[in-house]
Amino acid sequence: AVTTAVKTAGSTADVAAALAARIAGFELEGGAILIQVPQVPLELIEPEVAKSRGYFAYPPHALFYLAATFRGLGLETRLLDLNFVTLDAAQKGKDAVLPAWEAALQEALAGVDKPVIGVSLMFDNTYAEFMRVCRRIRELKPDAAIFAGGVAASADPEKILDDGLADLVFCH
Repeated sequence: AVTTAVKTAGSTADVAAALAARIAGFELEGGAILIQVPQVPLELIEPEVAKSRGYFAYPPHALFYLAATFRGLGLETRLLDLNFVTLDAAQKGKDAVLPAWEAALQEALAGVDKPVIGVSLMFDNTYAEFMRVCRRIRELKPDAAIFAGGVAASADPEKILDDGLADLVFCH
């Protein structure tokens, strides 16, 4: 895994070689899709709390910065905030949540054969949602290149790689 190679690498060239080997075969021509996972575990969402805007719905600032960097490199980028989609759907009722984010994910992935997808994992308590999103991406687009990042991803990148949820984990 790149994470292991980076930790033990003796030089920048070793890191670059490990990274190149890990991402070989993925194409960036279709652009990148950046995804914020739901920040509240789906089984804990309460429609009344969502209606009163009792859940945090922070904009995914880190993904905005990453998208700007990608665009600066000439890479088309789309952003999907599944946290917003989830909280918006929760206002309609608990049964609307999962179908809403699955539909949003399918729409984001439509028309791209081998997408490059970045998934943000900010909090440990949303690992189940992160796992659900990554596995759904793999079901819909088995040839996708999935990379992960965020505070919780940086804390345990080996787990994400060992669970087969991402091809690459960026750590702070």
